[in-house]
Formats: sequence, C-alpha cells, structure tokens
Amino acid sequence: MKLKQLIALIGCAVILILFITAFRAVWGTFTRSMYCASKDLSVSSSLQGATGSLAGQVSFTNISDSACYLTNPEFSLSLSDSSGTPLNVKSAVFLPAETLITPKNDVSFTIVWSNWCGMEIAQPVNLVVNIPSSSPEIISPLKNIGYLVASGPRCDDPQSVSTLTVRTQN
Repeated sequence: MKLKQLIALIGCAVILILFITAFRAVWGTFTRSMYCASKDLSVSSSLQGATGSLAGQVSFTNISDSACYLTNPEFSLSLSDSSGTPLNVKSAVFLPAETLITPKNDVSFTIVWSNWCGMEIAQPVNLVVNIPSSSPEIISPLKNIGYLVASGPRCDDPQSVSTLTVRTQN
C-alpha cells in the first residue's frame, strides 16, 4: 500500500512540474507580446525654439491590432544626423514605468533639447528610438516648427553635455 501511495505521489509531482513548466512558457510568451515592439509603433516628433532650447513633442502611435505597453527604461531615445551618425547628446527619460497604447491610438511626451555646442548638423536631425528587445531602431526626422533645427539649441555651456529630456506632458 505504501509503495502505491509513493508512486501516486511521484506521479502527481511530475504532473505538477509539467503543468508549471507549460504555464511559465505560455505566460512568458503572453507577457512579452504585451510590450510594444518596433514593428508595433510609428514615431513622429517636432521641435521649436524655446528660449535657447528646442522643445516639442514625440508621439508613439500603435499601428498594430493589439494594445501594447511602452516600457521605461526598456526604450531609449537619441539623436543622429542625416547619415545616421549619433550626436553627442545625453538622454534623460522621465516617464512612467509602463504606458499603455491602444490600437491605432497614440501617446505623446514632451521633449527638450538643450545646450548644443557642436558643429552644424547634416539635415535632417533624426530622433532614434531603440527598444532593446526588438529591432530595428525607429528613426523619425525631427520636424521643424519655426526654428532652424540644423543649428541645434543655443550653446549655453561648452563644458557641459548637450541633453535631450523626455517627460510626460502636463
């Protein structure tokens, strides 16, 4: 009798382990699919003069048929010139941990580019969005609204790095 109980107990343990393994595999696939990938998004951005800096917005549009989460710090933003050469700009992202984007809708964030002391930039200046778990990068030319983006923002301190700050809109 004890041997039969032991065999039944081992059988139940094996079934439980198989169930947990299958659940983890399915749950991992499900949760990964909830996060936005490059293929799910379209990005647009625009800047205008703002007392020496350039300020505007970046919008992420969900072009897929499923809602997805844009996660911070999972994605990063940078700037490049027309040939794809990265500009020496430090990015600071102040966003919620996750932002839900429903299908065919968008979310927008404020961007401010400050203290450019580099050379004139080959046009167009591009906003580059990198989602590490997804490829390729998303490249969005910065649209110019009333200020020459080619020269960048005013150089306030040549000893300090240029910054691109991203935050939620008020």
